[in-house]
Amino acid sequence: MEGVTVFGNANGTAGSSLSTLTNPWGISANSDKSMLIVDQNTRRLLRVLENATTAVVIMNSTSIAYSRKALYDAQLLNVYFMYYPNCNIRKNYNGSSSYTTVFARGCGTNVTQFANGAAFTIDSAGNFYIADNSNHRILYWSSNGTISLILAGVTGEIGNGTMHLRHPQDIALNETQGVMYVGDSYNHRIMRYNIGSPNGTVVAGGNGPGNARK
Repeated sequence: MEGVTVFGNANGTAGSSLSTLTNPWGISANSDKSMLIVDQNTRRLLRVLENATTAVVIMNSTSIAYSRKALYDAQLLNVYFMYYPNCNIRKNYNGSSSYTTVFARGCGTNVTQFANGAAFTIDSAGNFYIADNSNHRILYWSSNGTISLILAGVTGEIGNGTMHLRHPQDIALNETQGVMYVGDSYNHRIMRYNIGSPNGTVVAGGNGPGNARK
């Protein structure tokens, strides 16, 4: 199936204008059908409205160069992103030129910490779900920072069973069904978990690397 270019240069040319990208790393779709794009090499966080050909710069900072993904909250006001060198989560409020650090516990293996290379998502109540890549686990942090839990995986343990993960790369939620999906990258599979149960189900892959449809 042939793709359609919705933003950036169709010929693959990089750029730093408001209609071009250079090494875009992370993208998220918002409830108003806009896109939030982490454009790493230009150190920009861009918002592109539906069918727009130019972007709005939400943030321009070296912090963006160290972030894989950025997400709006449910009200499309606060933007959250991870700053990997310090292993913390930062917040940009409503297009301001600065940010605040909301979770600053440093890199590590404690349940209130994550390691470099993590990804995250946010639920409608503002709680965080973190794919802690290097620690092989999924974390839950409540929006007010008072609750921290391991939802899946075992800290520091690599495995390919239904209770283990190996470098989980990304995470997605289906709040209606109460489940989360995890890209378990080094196990070449997608895992599905009922939120609250550490025992997952393989829903795609799991048969080693390959490009077959089955």
